[in-house]
Amino acid sequence: MYSLAQKYGFREEALQAAQTILKHPMSIADLEDKLGMIPGTALYELWNYYVEVRAILASDLKEFMTPATGISGALGSLRCSASGSSQIPPWLCNYITSIGNTPHLFNLVEFNMAVARHMRDEGNNYRCACVSVSTQIPLNIWEALASVIHGSLKKVSVIEV
Repeated sequence: MYSLAQKYGFREEALQAAQTILKHPMSIADLEDKLGMIPGTALYELWNYYVEVRAILASDLKEFMTPATGISGALGSLRCSASGSSQIPPWLCNYITSIGNTPHLFNLVEFNMAVARHMRDEGNNYRCACVSVSTQIPLNIWEALASVIHGSLKKVSVIEV
């Protein structure tokens, strides 16, 4: 899709196709059966886009996890006992960090699995207040995180033809 959009000068469609690649792991092994169909220049552009998005995303997510910025408002009244002295629960910190490394992990299923794993692990000990947290707090966290990620994608919006 990307190479066709680039070939015919459809910039918006090329950008959408490039953003789609972020939903999948990108390695030569993953693309092995498609290498004959994708021109080398398009593959090179996609790879550069992927690398640039990951760098910006990692930086923006690191800033987001600073308590003085966006995450504090999203956490609301969440007081996770696993957090220790930090305001950010380790399960959330791990999830956010993983997105910076592998953007395809940013999806609602992966996020809910991270929440569920934490609830299971901490809930068995009956120590963590997360077990009884309102469903609104994870939704607030998700929305704040989505806002940061979409903002990061907008920073890498120009693809050279």
